[in-house]
Amino acid sequence: MSGSAIELRSLCRDFGKLHAVRNLSLTIPKGSTLGMLGVNGAGKSTTLRMLMGLLRPHAGEVIVLGQDMFRHRADLCARVGYVPEHATVYRWMTVKQVLRFCSRIQPKWDEPTAQKLLGLFRLDSSQRVRSLSKGMTTKLHLLLALAHRPEVLILDEPLSGLDPIVREDFVDGVLANICGHECTVLFSSHHVDDVQRLADRVAIIHEGSVLVEAETESLLRDTRRLKVTLAEAHCHPAPPIGTIYQRQNRRLWELTVMPFNKEAATALQAADGVTDVQSSAVSLEDLFKDLIRGQEAPQ
Repeated sequence: MSGSAIELRSLCRDFGKLHAVRNLSLTIPKGSTLGMLGVNGAGKSTTLRMLMGLLRPHAGEVIVLGQDMFRHRADLCARVGYVPEHATVYRWMTVKQVLRFCSRIQPKWDEPTAQKLLGLFRLDSSQRVRSLSKGMTTKLHLLLALAHRPEVLILDEPLSGLDPIVREDFVDGVLANICGHECTVLFSSHHVDDVQRLADRVAIIHEGSVLVEAETESLLRDTRRLKVTLAEAHCHPAPPIGTIYQRQNRRLWELTVMPFNKEAATALQAADGVTDVQSSAVSLEDLFKDLIRGQEAPQ
């Protein structure tokens, strides 16, 4: 499987004076699982709503499976599954009624797949939607998104509001199984551990822009935390190129560098006023926090 499943080209979207998405570009290869990571209000949901054709961008293009979403939305919606952040199904219906209703409006509905997922998710078809827990409601939306065997699956904060035990069961028993298939998956989250467990690629967005997008493993491999001991607390050399965040506590100077360059670290070790340099790996959570802190630090 080769080529791109999703291309977002220079997307912009404003809400009055709020710049929700600013010149956002993202390319997602077919068959990959990408976790879109950002704090609340970073622009994740707005981006996904534009991706699904539910909200028009003020500038930019949305290309899904080689087609413009806004020119071919009817065709693409039959090929794309979507789980919104908030429930949208009729709460007065039973699960069985929801499935029957959706099967009539989805041209590629696959009943055997729907029944298989009904059992896998342990959904009671006689229950009304309003009586389902948050976790079961999310599973119902996921079933509806998967029952037509989509080529692309879009998940907007699928684990938001679930308690820790339900979230872990959901990740291990449901999403991990789906993300391992050929379907291209894009999901948004502000929980770093979910992204690290599920995604082979990660995009970190902040204030409506992509700060970094890469394979998760290579991103962590190419980022290092440097702990520098200074001879004098008030004096240190210029930080290495690629420093995304730094902080100092007396003679201890800590830097997060992406991408990490061994030659730069060696030069730092030899710089005047430096007595020691220690290098260590970073977790995705540390990288995420430092990248956001670096953006918000005074310039």
